[in-house]
Amino acid sequence: MRHVSLIRELYPDIRLLAFRSGNGTNGTGDSSDIKELFDIQEAMDCKPDAVFITNPTGMHIDSAIIAAENSCHIFIEKPLSHNMKGIDKLIRTVKEKNLITLMGCNMRFNPVLIKVKEMIDRRQLGTPLSFRISCGSYLPDWRPGQDYRRSYSAREDLGGGVVLDLIHELDYAYWIFGEFTDYRSFAGRISDLEIHTEDYAEIIVKTDQNVVGSIHLDYFRKAPQRIIEITCQNGVIKGDMISNTLYINSEGEEDRIEFSFDRNLMYREQLKHFIDCVQNNKVTFNPIETGYKILKYALGIKNGSE
Repeated sequence: MRHVSLIRELYPDIRLLAFRSGNGTNGTGDSSDIKELFDIQEAMDCKPDAVFITNPTGMHIDSAIIAAENSCHIFIEKPLSHNMKGIDKLIRTVKEKNLITLMGCNMRFNPVLIKVKEMIDRRQLGTPLSFRISCGSYLPDWRPGQDYRRSYSAREDLGGGVVLDLIHELDYAYWIFGEFTDYRSFAGRISDLEIHTEDYAEIIVKTDQNVVGSIHLDYFRKAPQRIIEITCQNGVIKGDMISNTLYINSEGEEDRIEFSFDRNLMYREQLKHFIDCVQNNKVTFNPIETGYKILKYALGIKNGSE
């Protein structure tokens, strides 16, 4: 529904079609003029220029391969998948057909994180030495009106669990600090949530920029938190993605920058980036090859906990 709304706002001349598996409710919202199709080949016969893959994680790759084989550019929600099956075929097809792809990692378009990355890239407070990332919230509050126990987050076979569900934190840690050269993890289920997936993960990583960091993820924190704190040679940077505030402490003095934006800003900028790259045949800054790399980290973290 969000994609539909923003496409119509920014690109009113784009024609939209919706393929549905037949399960669940209408995913296009109050958009009765959007033609709904229930056969994937019939959808491909309409020869779409691009496909937005927004079904459960466990269905991503099968859908993306069909889209790629039909020469459609691909926007695919994070994470790329819940296992490695079929990804090599997808990447090979994308390359053969010269297709544009983008992972749906909207946090890369968060103004707080954009400023954090800018400061790190410029070494504004000197070399970064370590970081702490924490993302936690209460799963039953995520989707009002839906039983959390029936959501994909609660099911391993659909790609649920905090490591894949909150993969944004792994993605932007990689984006800001570079390749993970080593990592250790604990993950499992420790709360009383009625789910079949891990509800927490504690991860320690080292990157190719010689930065060490920890990442905490959970489904059970009732006071939501989403922060990053970076210790640099000459100070500390802290970004709060719930209050949309950046704190900069240098030489004992703290500056605070407050960002004012609505949640749709990230998705709007993400959409503009994707459409611009499609229209101008440019590689996006987060193609599926990067999504594959982040997924390998995530699966290694899940498996490492065992």
